[in-house]
Amino acid sequence: MTQAGIAIAAGVFVALIVAIAELLHARRVRRVKFLAFGPDAEPRRWTRVVGPLRSVCLGAFVWAFVTLVLVKTGAFASAPPAIGSETRNVVFIADLSPSMYLTDSGVDGALSRRARMAEVFDGLLERVGGDVTFTVIGFYTDALPVVSQVRDREVARNVFNDLPLVYAMGPGETNLGLSIQRSMELIETFHKDSSYVFICTDGDSEALTQAIALPPSVHRVTVLGIGDPNRPTFIDGRQSKQDPNTLRMLASMLGGNYYDVNTRHVPTSELDNLIVRQGSGDKLDQTALSLLVMALAATTLAFIPVAQQYGGTQWRIVMPTSTAQEAA
Repeated sequence: MTQAGIAIAAGVFVALIVAIAELLHARRVRRVKFLAFGPDAEPRRWTRVVGPLRSVCLGAFVWAFVTLVLVKTGAFASAPPAIGSETRNVVFIADLSPSMYLTDSGVDGALSRRARMAEVFDGLLERVGGDVTFTVIGFYTDALPVVSQVRDREVARNVFNDLPLVYAMGPGETNLGLSIQRSMELIETFHKDSSYVFICTDGDSEALTQAIALPPSVHRVTVLGIGDPNRPTFIDGRQSKQDPNTLRMLASMLGGNYYDVNTRHVPTSELDNLIVRQGSGDKLDQTALSLLVMALAATTLAFIPVAQQYGGTQWRIVMPTSTAQEAA
């Protein structure tokens, strides 16, 4: 049975039990109708809806509660959809070279290039949606896949949570051209025109001397520059800074665009149809709907006894006052 079926069955079962209890209660009340309702022996007409209303409210409350529990615990969760030709793949190719640990990034220049790269990637995750998978490839002297076509954003985000990926590669100089070519080979089996490739690097590399062939799976390439492009930082006996010229050349070779994201995020225009725009008339999700139903049902159930007490019948039983006793 599906998650929705279990919740509906639980709600209907409780509603039927309450309806039976209400019928039994109504039979008992009829035996003492003169005591309960006075000489007319009848409550006000509106009270006829109390039994069905209480059954519906309790059934709805149970449905909402069971739905909320199943959603939050992940029980009976459906399998993720298969990766098809309509699935869009966000491919993030990340520079893991030692220069990415230099601190010259962010608005105030207090972030390391690697930390700024994590912020840029997080900004991408927050804005894309729909049928999307995430692939992260790290490069230094070589290119290695870290995660491939995962749907869980937290799995992809964890790649930048100080994982020592650089130790998986041999020492040497960053070879940007070779690393990007290897990265393209890793995604060539993806569906045609399905991959949005983001290359994030400071451009501190050996000279680009080779052509890079794009596989048919690539839809768009965007080169993202990290690091201060004006103020160099000393590392390993030399000065390192973001190299816009190299990055523009790389973007031109790949038929894409270059953006300096050292202090800004990726422009929304580069995300194309990765962004799922929410309309103003979108339906409530399961969690919000369940909470709303529980609140309405509980409020109604709490109000019913009060309404019955003060508006269920015209008959009132009162204690005699001292004045009434003296008059008698």
